[in-house]
Amino acid sequence: MSRVAPHLLEEVKLYSNASERNRYDNLADVYAKVVMIEHLEKAFARSAIDPQKYQDECQKLIGQYKISLLSVGGEIGDDPEQFFKQYRVRTTQPLDALHHPFSLLAACQHMTASRIAVKDR
Repeated sequence: MSRVAPHLLEEVKLYSNASERNRYDNLADVYAKVVMIEHLEKAFARSAIDPQKYQDECQKLIGQYKISLLSVGGEIGDDPEQFFKQYRVRTTQPLDALHHPFSLLAACQHMTASRIAVKDR
């Protein structure tokens, strides 16, 4: 069995004070919202979620995402791409809900209205 160099076993600290720890917690919140929106979009693309439920959840998550962005103090701006590049976030698909939230929500509203109109016939 090979031996590991002792310096590789030392603990690496991301922060040295409460302010830095809070910053990393806030960045983790932003990342968590991105991941949740990505999963929601995948579920919607697979028709695993009702359009109305998608719309409600998407609006809620986008609002939480924007609040999370404010908590990082403008460090990453309001552009999701800047966050993705700076922290090397890899998504399996572009997060359209973050770039064009109103166009997706409008599409969902149209789909929901179409379903209601078809049911009423």
